[in-house]
Amino acid sequence: MLTEIMLYVPNKARELSKVLEALKVVNIQAYSIEDAGKLNRVRLIVNDSKAALYQLDLNGYNKEYNSLVSLPVLGIELPHRAGELSRVAQFLGENNINIEHSFLTLELDKKKAIVIIDTDDNSKAATVLKDIDLRTCDHIEEPLESLASPLPDGLDIYAGSDNKKLENMIKRLENDFVEFKSTMRYDLDTSSENKVNKELGKAICKTLAAFMNSNGGTLLIGVNPDSSIRGLEEDFSTLGSLKNDDGFLQVFRNMIETWGLIGNLPLITHRFTDVGEKRIFVVEVRRNREEPVYLGKDEDFYIRALSSSIKLNTRDALTYIKLHWQSSKKRSVK
Repeated sequence: MLTEIMLYVPNKARELSKVLEALKVVNIQAYSIEDAGKLNRVRLIVNDSKAALYQLDLNGYNKEYNSLVSLPVLGIELPHRAGELSRVAQFLGENNINIEHSFLTLELDKKKAIVIIDTDDNSKAATVLKDIDLRTCDHIEEPLESLASPLPDGLDIYAGSDNKKLENMIKRLENDFVEFKSTMRYDLDTSSENKVNKELGKAICKTLAAFMNSNGGTLLIGVNPDSSIRGLEEDFSTLGSLKNDDGFLQVFRNMIETWGLIGNLPLITHRFTDVGEKRIFVVEVRRNREEPVYLGKDEDFYIRALSSSIKLNTRDALTYIKLHWQSSKKRSVK
């Protein structure tokens, strides 16, 4: 599936140009803007959604009224001829799938185009569309000249290879989408011979839950808050007989299970990588679009804001949940 970015901006002159200026680090492949009273609803498909979300947050589009979210949508490749969109709508209707919004068809060539569609069940829609030989895509091919064009100086946050992206991410320090943890469970502050502190695991799971309840993000273990690389050697020393990647992963999984996040494992991808001569652990977390995520037996509720993971009280949590989940579908059909 494709990733759609949606936000609300004031319905005033120059507001759209400010959004587009903030996003000049990415290629905007499709967008729509709709009148929503005092606000305009802006929807975008870009070639790098994570970089776009980072830039929007960096430029102040994180206020409550902005309702900045990223959502999975379908990009359906259609033959470029009359009646094809009608065929899709009719077929989805016959399968009890409602189209909630759709925008800008992109011409791939003279014979084929892409139309962006969001439904009340995108996974089912993608499956049934195969029955009429229609393919959904998870990215939009870029022209070669677009891929070759360098980004402006200072704006290449996520440009280049995976290692280059990681280096740039670390240089930018922590923010609403990136969190550093020096260790997973090795306590740097204790003089005790037992260096294992299980509360550090809670702090890591708190970050994971906050990312899931917000717009996703990246957790780097083995990186100090000042962005210096610490590595995983200290954590490895606490792992008994299995002082390696496998032992680390086993503890990481057990930690996730202990704090009640095991059901959200599909939202988490991870990998080990070397930065210089030191090894770190990279955890990519996607937003939970379906429901709120709670931490532990007390079901604490965390979100990502002000470059940290914040616990909301009951009243604020209910308000946030209403805006972030219960209202998102309603907004999309107004």
